Amino acid sequence: MISYSSKVLLYALISAVLFLPLDADYEDCTIELLVRRNTIYKAFLGQQLRIDCPVVFCNNPPPPVSWYKIEEKLVRLNVNNNSRIKIGWKMSNPLEGTSYLLFQNIVRNDSGIYQCESGGNTGHAINIIVS
Repeated sequence: MISYSSKVLLYALISAVLFLPLDADYEDCTIELLVRRNTIYKAFLGQQLRIDCPVVFCNNPPPPVSWYKIEEKLVRLNVNNNSRIKIGWKMSNPLEGTSYLLFQNIVRNDSGIYQCESGGNTGHAINIIVS
């Protein structure tokens, strides 16, 4: 036979399981892209230019970030090791970092509107003016 104190403990444990929320159910894990509105970068031909997309996230590792140039439509930037445009990442703390787009030897065609995207969220437009 089960003692009275064992029954109380059993009921308490069952109640705790039924009524206490699980963290996984309540955790709203969203990725925030903290690009300021109306961001403008100005550069001269041949300069190096870095544009930033600050990212706040809730799980490690950091989320993948894609960069786009808005022309007539959204065009995803495809960069590789030989490209003069590179994508990089810099951590600022365990759940924050900055994805950046680095233009080496910038040209007039690099002028335009750029956006970063991650986790279904898109950052505000970044305007680059090359003169």
